[in-house]
Amino acid sequence: MRESPPSSKWEVPLAERMRPRTLEEMAGQRHLLSRGAPLYRVVQSGHVPSCILYGPPGVGKTSIARLMATMTKRDFLEINAVSANVAALRDLVAEAKHLKNISGRTPVAFVDEIYHFNRQQQ
Repeated sequence: MRESPPSSKWEVPLAERMRPRTLEEMAGQRHLLSRGAPLYRVVQSGHVPSCILYGPPGVGKTSIARLMATMTKRDFLEINAVSANVAALRDLVAEAKHLKNISGRTPVAFVDEIYHFNRQQQ
């Protein structure tokens, strides 16, 4: 969910400060992210598809999701299934609906580590 901004840049973790700000800054996945590649074209069109980003920790799944939101001028909502419960997921959906009503654009909702939810929660 949304958090209040840190009072100084030093309160932001290094990984967050170093996160790519454009698709061109992403390392790897050139077959998907370089100019003219499938995901690049989709994001450039302003469309954010429903998708599952899969891979080991540290490959850029969260960064790609954030860039999809940024490049399409959408809000980014995030929860982590390790620490979230069904109520938190419902809150995320409610906030997404609220933001869509306000802006007219569907936000990007990112559920990190969704496999931690059981079948009923998913």
